[in-house]
Amino acid sequence: MGMIKKLKLSGTGNSDRRSFYMIEKKQDFFSFFANFLINCGFNGNLYVDEYQEDPPKIEKFIDFQEHFKNKDYDIDVIFGKEKIILIIRANKKNLEHIKRGIKNMCDLNSN
Repeated sequence: MGMIKKLKLSGTGNSDRRSFYMIEKKQDFFSFFANFLINCGFNGNLYVDEYQEDPPKIEKFIDFQEHFKNKDYDIDVIFGKEKIILIIRANKKNLEHIKRGIKNMCDLNSN
């Protein structure tokens, strides 16, 4: 099996303790996002296991929101018709960690 093509990042923004990322909506999102969540300490989360083992059909997720929270991160995932928005709240150090994870998941040079 070949390497999964990175997702396109179409927008970002941040403030003191909050960042958001607008990502293209593709089925591969679940593979990337499961690894992203594991790297943020969400090991053993029911959704992480599902996203890795039997990901749902992404086209069924329209105007749908999921929430993940642990001691370091508070993450909202909003599935729109064509884009996915990640809203992440954390301290500055952890937001830097998030940026590295987004670089692994997304093509930062795409428009």
